[in-house]
Amino acid sequence: MNSIVVKGGHAGRINIDSGQVIEIINLQGKQVCDFFAFSRDNIRETLSPGHTRSVIRRLYLNVDDNISSVIRTPMFTLIQDDVG
Repeated sequence: MNSIVVKGGHAGRINIDSGQVIEIINLQGKQVCDFFAFSRDNIRETLSPGHTRSVIRRLYLNVDDNISSVIRTPMFTLIQDDVG
């Protein structure tokens, strides 16, 4: 398992493959961290909260929801949310 700690106000990067699990933990407070994702095959295909909402037809994510890209391709599946 790889681990990266990113200080507030800074950025970090990690490459993941299909089927891998990524866990995002905010070490201070309960506010969600900013999270950006890009397709390795097409840098213009990015994670999109707006497109995700139009696919799931809700404002908030539930466990097992897919998080979609700007072309509505599932990029991630939410498997746990302790913040809500």
